[in-house]
Amino acid sequence: MYGATDAEVARLGNDFGQNIYQNQDSSSSAIYGQLDYQVSDRLELTLGLRYTKDEKDFNARGFCIEADSLRDQVNWDTCVHGKGQTGAWDISESKTTWKLGVGYNLNENTLAYGSISTGFHSGGFYGKNQRLVDYAVSYKPEEITSVEFGIKTDFNDGRSRLNAAVFTSTLEDLQAMTTVPNPDDGTSVSIAYNVGEVEYSGLELEYTQLFSESFQISATMGYLDAKYNDFYTNLSGSDFNGDGTKNELDYVDNSYLDPKQAPELTFGVSATNTADYAGGLIISNLSYSWTDDFYTQEDNDPVSLVEAYGKLHLNFAFEKDSYKVALFVNNLTDETNWVSRTTGTLITYGQQTQGRAFGIEFQTEF
Repeated sequence: MYGATDAEVARLGNDFGQNIYQNQDSSSSAIYGQLDYQVSDRLELTLGLRYTKDEKDFNARGFCIEADSLRDQVNWDTCVHGKGQTGAWDISESKTTWKLGVGYNLNENTLAYGSISTGFHSGGFYGKNQRLVDYAVSYKPEEITSVEFGIKTDFNDGRSRLNAAVFTSTLEDLQAMTTVPNPDDGTSVSIAYNVGEVEYSGLELEYTQLFSESFQISATMGYLDAKYNDFYTNLSGSDFNGDGTKNELDYVDNSYLDPKQAPELTFGVSATNTADYAGGLIISNLSYSWTDDFYTQEDNDPVSLVEAYGKLHLNFAFEKDSYKVALFVNNLTDETNWVSRTTGTLITYGQQTQGRAFGIEFQTEF
């Protein structure tokens, strides 16, 4: 058990456990508004403002290791490592974010648009550690600035539709897991810190083709170029400079890594057919989606690589009046993969994605 010495393990025996307690209360309030101003028949301007205030209260106590047979009767003041230590912390943050947008109708079927907007994700406390000194470490908000330009157009007498957009987003004060030394036993612990800047740029396409009044095919494609502009930290907890300690002097440049949860390519295609039957409609849909490989953690540990995967779905529905009955089969070909992470050198954990699933749904409106 992490944090227990050899003597403590010997005292506790083979069957012992760890109790960790944390409690966090969060509240968020906001006031926002958006103004759309029609400059002319073709030109529209948009201004949006939002004020957000977030408050978080965090309570925790030092972790407790005790034999399984005694954990329900343990005296907290004498528990191994617990020693009656408790702590309480709070943060209060506010931010005003905004959006500027412009839309221009090139003709009655085509809209060109552009926007620049800001946003933020509040800071907080990382509740997965064990020592009070680590609980006390809070991380700051992330702030993002996004720019997007796009076009939406219908053509071919309204039977074809194309939406296209390019975008770039810069996220500052990236919230990420980093490793710091544990002075209690010389190991390292993972803590959330603000460690750098990441940039996302890409392209999104959506196309719909209506072949008849009852049959259409839709397709989507996304391309994402994600990179770190700055990622300077110690992800491994190593003593890189060889001075016998682990601290900020051991921070190294990690900007060569791939940002997590950022597949380079995604695409999907869907075919839908509608037919009259018994006074209602039968709607059939077959869809396929594909996602490129990506990592689930910052250090790009090979165990966190989620390999590219595709999923095929089939759905039949009957709608009449206010009723709908649907038969579905998700992941028709039963394709599965693993989504895994590591916790330092202690634990590797993961879960298998859902395989084939089928069922019946019934909906009504009244």
